[in-house]
Parts: sequence; C-alpha cells; structure tokens
Amino acid sequence: DNPVTAPQLSLTKQSSVGAFTVGVPAQYVLTLSNTGTAATTEAAVVTDTMPAGLTIDTASLPAACTQVPAGSQTLVCTAPAGLASGASTSFTIGVTAQNALNGQSVSNQATLAAAAIRCAQQAPPRLTCPHAASPSPPQRWMRPSSR
Repeated sequence: DNPVTAPQLSLTKQSSVGAFTVGVPAQYVLTLSNTGTAATTEAAVVTDTMPAGLTIDTASLPAACTQVPAGSQTLVCTAPAGLASGASTSFTIGVTAQNALNGQSVSNQATLAAAAIRCAQQAPPRLTCPHAASPSPPQRWMRPSSR
C-alpha cells in the first residue's frame, strides 16, 4: 500500500473581547491550522473585510497582512507554503470601534483560499469558507462607551 498524505487547513477567528466598546482598542486573531498529514505546498490566503466603523490599527498589522487596496477595510494575510502538519500560524489584527457603531450589530467574516480547506465556525465572529452554509445572523458586539 502507498499511503496518501495531504495538508488539511482550517481557519478560526476570535475576538479579544465579548463586546467592543467604542474608542477602546481590541483585536481579532485569525488562526490558520494544518490538521492534515503533510505540509502545505502552496500559500494560503486569508481575506478579512472589516465592517465600516471599525478602524484598523495599520501600525500593528502583521508583516504578512496588507490592506488591499491601501486604505481600505479589506485585509489580505498570506501564510507561505510549508506550514507543517500539526502546525498553525496566527494573524492578530488590531481594531477600534468608532462612535457610529454604538448599539449597532456588526458582522465580520474571513475567508480562506487554499487547496485543502476545512472551515470552523465560532460566534462571534462568524467565519465563512468556500462552499460553507449560509452565514448566521449578525452578532451584537457593541456596548455604550462609559466615557
């Protein structure tokens, strides 16, 4: 027998807080994991479009993440080929909620483009992947600022 090995990627997304507070910095952490039996042979690209009203802390963006186009709400983070079986890599994105979002429902989702994808879903935030089921309703993440 000749065993077949292959990478199997999954993406999870977590917020550093249960509810954002207007004007207080928070973070999203995108974690890409290879749960397969072989290292990746191509880059994996994570795209995350932040909702209007969440300001991206561009000064603290990971080197592997860029705004596309520059100044937009869309981030593209790339994990190079060679992510070993059992390994993971994370991208931490700093954001601050602006007053226009006070009391609003905010949805944020990320997508993963790679050869071997398995999607995980956590709420909040929600995660979508190619061929995933319909997204869940937006979560209420804002609370009034105490300032």
